[in-house]
Amino acid sequence: MVVRVQCPAKINEFLAVGPRDARGYHPIRTILQAVGLFDELTISDETEKDTFTCNWDLPERNTITKAWTLGKELAPLPPLSVTLEKRIPIQGGLGGGSSDAAGFLLDVSHFFAESPYEKGFA
Repeated sequence: MVVRVQCPAKINEFLAVGPRDARGYHPIRTILQAVGLFDELTISDETEKDTFTCNWDLPERNTITKAWTLGKELAPLPPLSVTLEKRIPIQGGLGGGSSDAAGFLLDVSHFFAESPYEKGFA
């Protein structure tokens, strides 16, 4: 099976940053708006081993590979081939990395060998 997803760029229309909490994180309130610029993510289980490729030079550990690691903790996944066609500029303030990770997490559920909901992760 092959799944393709468009991961939109987004801009902040509103951002409020609160004081640090006990963990050292700043709570935020934001309003985001998707814009007409997309990265395209292709996920396939027609492979023998996990592979990640991108048309841009990304670090080995990036938002998608972190999301992938999380997905594997939730439920068994078959070997996957993940290809990212990057169009959103890196560090351009358009949220491309988080959008790519969200698209991955939404669409990787098609490949779970068993539902994470059956294992009580809901």
